[in-house]
Parts: sequence; C-alpha cells; structure tokens
Amino acid sequence: MATYYEQLNEIADLYFARFAKAAPAKEIMAWAIQEGLYRPTPNLVLQKAAEDLARALREDVFTDPQGRHVRAKMQPESLKTASRQPSGRTTLLHRHSTSPCR
Repeated sequence: MATYYEQLNEIADLYFARFAKAAPAKEIMAWAIQEGLYRPTPNLVLQKAAEDLARALREDVFTDPQGRHVRAKMQPESLKTASRQPSGRTTLLHRHSTSPCR
C-alpha cells in the first residue's frame, strides 16, 4: 500500500503524463478531484475549515478602553486534551466580554 504522499506523487505523475506541462498544485488537485482520483476525507475538510475559522477570528480585533488591540472572539484559554491535537492542547473560542456587538 502506497503512503499518502506516494499517492499524491502518483497523481502528479498521471497529470504530467496526460498534459505534459507544468501546473500549480491547486490545478493538479482540481483535476484529480474532477477525475475521481482524489477525494478529501471529511476530517481533512473539517481541519481546513477550522484553520480558516481560526485565521478569521485572529483578524477580528477591537481597541479596548486602554488603547490595546484585543482579539474580539479568541482568548488564550486552553484545555488539556491529549486526543485532540499532537500538542495535547485545544484552544477554546469565545466572544470577548467587552467587545462591541456586531
């Protein structure tokens, strides 16, 4: 059984054999999905969506009464959960109590 990265290399080889041209990774993977050569797992889709959400939340800031920039919906609280992430920590997200309502 080929590893995940070996499978991705096989997809790239198939693409290059068919089209004989260089292409961005995004184009190759779009082709692989369209051809049914690659199907992202639900966990992979969830992980990507969670990363995008975390990035969006980091960008949502306001200025507090002391003039500091504060993240509106993300605090550095963590909860130990060995099964969630390799680091054993999961970040809890919540709306900052003094942030303006949007």
